[in-house]
Amino acid sequence: YCLTKDPILFSSDSNGIRGDAVLGISSRKVNERAAMYPIKLINKYIETHNISLSDLNVLIIGVAFKGSPETTDVRSAVSIYLLNELKEKVKNVYGWDAVISSNSLRDIGFKISKNIQKAIINSNVVLIMNNHPNNIISEIYYPSNQNKLIFDGFNQLNKTEVEKTSGLTYATMGYMTKLAE
Repeated sequence: YCLTKDPILFSSDSNGIRGDAVLGISSRKVNERAAMYPIKLINKYIETHNISLSDLNVLIIGVAFKGSPETTDVRSAVSIYLLNELKEKVKNVYGWDAVISSNSLRDIGFKISKNIQKAIINSNVVLIMNNHPNNIISEIYYPSNQNKLIFDGFNQLNKTEVEKTSGLTYATMGYMTKLAE
């Protein structure tokens, strides 16, 4: 959580934000824009594949703001931002986290699937949003009859394996499988 507040604190004095302290403020702006990146990828993906946003089932894997070391802390978690951006626009937003309970995820606003493997198979978009080692679930690599976007925010998956699997599109920060038009 310190990464969101410390740059602001270090850029301030008793009179407020210092005019000469641009690095910390700039870094926060970059990080805030980076949180929008999965949304941009989803929009590009649905446009290319002629899929309606309102028909999507989205699964967010890794809800806590970090996975390693383990935490249940969701303060400033990008996954919560994504949930709030998507929940009124898509069919369903499911959540799964290796250490946060299903009841807690439901309280946050996620839909819960009793079976993570089925949730992966039934989702059009899978967003891996923290680096917990249990995020690598073998069903991510299953071929899909429907087009499926896999966003790997921490480069945990084998890009080559995902890309060679029928029906899957791989994406991470700054990269997306070339989409057939």
